[in-house]
This record gives sequence, structure tokens and C-alpha cells, in this order.
Amino acid sequence: MFSNRVVVVTFLALVTCIGGSAVALQGVGNDEIVKQLLRPGGQYLTFDTNRYESGPLVEAFDPEQRFAAGKAVFYRDWLTTTSGDVPLAGPDYDATSCAACHVETAAAEDLSTASFTPLIAKPATRAHLERFGPQLTTNRHGAAEPEASIEVLRVSWPFVYPDGQQRTLVRPVGRAFDRDGETVPVRLRAAPLLFGWGLLERVDPEMLAFFHDPDDRDGNGISGRLVGDGEHFAFLGWKNSHTSLRSQIAAALANDMGVTSRHNCGAGCSDEIEPAELDALTEYVRHLGVPDRRPLDELAGQHLFGTTGCVDCHVTVLRTRAAGDDSPLAGQLVWPYSDLMLHDMGPALAEPGGAADASEWRTAPLWGLGVVETHLPQRGFLHDGRARTIEEAILWHGGEAEPAKRRFVALTASEREALLAYVRSL
Repeated sequence: MFSNRVVVVTFLALVTCIGGSAVALQGVGNDEIVKQLLRPGGQYLTFDTNRYESGPLVEAFDPEQRFAAGKAVFYRDWLTTTSGDVPLAGPDYDATSCAACHVETAAAEDLSTASFTPLIAKPATRAHLERFGPQLTTNRHGAAEPEASIEVLRVSWPFVYPDGQQRTLVRPVGRAFDRDGETVPVRLRAAPLLFGWGLLERVDPEMLAFFHDPDDRDGNGISGRLVGDGEHFAFLGWKNSHTSLRSQIAAALANDMGVTSRHNCGAGCSDEIEPAELDALTEYVRHLGVPDRRPLDELAGQHLFGTTGCVDCHVTVLRTRAAGDDSPLAGQLVWPYSDLMLHDMGPALAEPGGAADASEWRTAPLWGLGVVETHLPQRGFLHDGRARTIEEAILWHGGEAEPAKRRFVALTASEREALLAYVRSL
């Protein structure tokens, strides 16, 4: 990882790369430069962590109150109706509002240590996908039964470090039962954290192309790959399934809540959310911010993050595309600690069903994980929420990340804690 001195040099090089000027830095001390540089969500979308004692973990940058309408849609309960109206949610659904799954958006007074992101179930076989669609929902309004019931078992086993310290890893295993009692194998997913999604959507693809190495031509054992057609790239979702935030949100509305939109409404269905409402919701989510760093006095964990190889995929700094408008998302240096590539993470993290990409996952951004671990201890990490702590998330790494995981495991207990403290500070 970088020392502060190297960070400053890297910043100046990046300023030159993106056509900026270092003149503005004259007369500014190195400590202040680094402080400004390390704002994770750039100049506008970085939020002070002191506010989390009373407010939600994430809020939108909205000094002019432009996104109030989208915020109202985000927190709207789609099952609530006026007298005589049919609920827009469903008839089959898992949740009735965006905030129900994205618990990081809840205010502190509405949270408890039991707060967690509900898991959704996706059919694991092609036959069941054709029969049920992309998601099995567990609720249905009216008298009819839900299309399926979901059962989640927790399988655990001990993990022992070379120094004798023990941990217990837990993995959720899901299955569903249709109305006839037939077993339906499923893939479990947790809702991803919404920190800085508008920034990730706007990351410069030319910069990401540097990390695209599906055939591992450089021989470093890491073969991350971009998803796209050469013109449009997908950076969003656990498997980079969407090229735009609007597409991601429209899919969540339809699959999680049963609310259809013109964006994904096929023949025979009607819009249940107006295009203007979908646009407003998208703009609100697009401007959700990122928790600020919690600086550490000790640099040992920062250096270990680099020497163990974590930084090979959890790349420190990215750049968003410049634009001809005044968007606060344009032309920003951001610090998500992700290359946004798909990587093979090994059999332990592979989904059931035998798909070619079963063990491939996008490098998860690390910004804000320490805030989540502190304030939402039951939320969980990784695609199915299996890791209860950041440490457990590391221990689940395999595949291309196996060498880095082994280096972490081989550290002394104090070194491991130093590295974890650094990740919590991001």
C-alpha cells in the first residue's frame, strides 16, 4: 500500500493524467493535501461519520433539495394503499420498499442489533428459472399462497489459524419448496450496500480497462474481467449485471417488490411506477454518499494491506468520467478499493446450479465497511451475508484471492488485527 508521501506523488501524477492542474496545491501542506485526496466519495459525496449516531449510514448529497421526490419513492411502502385501491406491490413480492432491504438507509433510532439485510432466493437451475423467473418471492397479498416457501439452513465449521486462534465460519444454504412440495434449489443473495453507486456507475472505463486481464497475460494469478460489449460496460451488481443504475433499480422494483416499469415491462403488463418517478428514484440513489475515512495513527495495517496482496484487486483509487455538465459526480478521484472486475473466488463462494460464472464475483468496494460492522453488526458481508465480520469475509476468499488469504492467515495475531483496523478505517 501507499505511504502518505507516495499518495501525494500519485495524486499529482493523476492530476496530470486527467488534465487538471497542480497549481491549486501551492501553499497547501502535505497533510492537508492527503486529507483532501483521501475523501472516499470525492469532493461532494463524502460524509462525516460523526452524523451516524443519529442519522442513517448513507444520505444523498442534496443541498438544493433536488432529490426529495426520489427520496420519497425510495422510502415508499408499495403495499400501502388508499381505500379501495389494489396494492402496487406484488402480487408476489419479497419487500415493499427499497429501505426494507437496504438497512444502511435507516435512521439510528429505527435500528437495533438485529437489523440485517433480508436474503432473496433466485432459482439455481435453468428449468426453474423458466418456470419461476429470476427470483422466488415469499409473500403474496390477497388470499393466494406465495409461489414458494424458503428455508435457509446455517452450516458451520471451525477455522484454526496457524497460531492456534479459532474462528467459526457460517454459510447459509437455501432451498425452496413450491406449492406442491417440490424442492427448488436456490442461490441466495443479500442486497448490496448503496454507498457511492452513482460514482461507480460513472467510473472511467478507460481506467478500468487497465485491470481487464481475463487470460492472466501478466502471470500474476489474477484474471479479472470487464463485462460489456466494448461500448457499454456493466459495473453494478454482485456480478456486474447492469450497465446503468436505472436498469439496476428497475430490476429491483420488479423482482423484489413486483412493481413494474416501462423500463422492463413486457407485453401484457402496465406501468406501476411512472417514468418520472423511476427517474427521480434513480437520481436520489445516484447521489447517495460514502462514509468518510476514520484515520489511523499506525501505518502497519496499511502496509500489510499491500504486501499481502489485498490491493491487487481492491485497487485504491479510481476516476470518474469528466462531463460537460456540473454534476458533482464528474471528474472525481474516488477511493472505493475495488477494480470493479469479476474474479473467480473459488469453490467455497460458488453458487449452486453449475453456471459458468458460479464462482465469479465483482470485487466488493471496501469503503464504509467499518461503519457497517460497527453500526449494523448483524447485516453481514459477501453476496449472501455469510460473513458476520470483515475478518470472516477475508477467510472465505479463495480462487484468485487464495494467495492473499493465505498471506493474511500466516500473519501474527497483532498483524492481522492491524490489517483489519486499516480496512475498518476506509
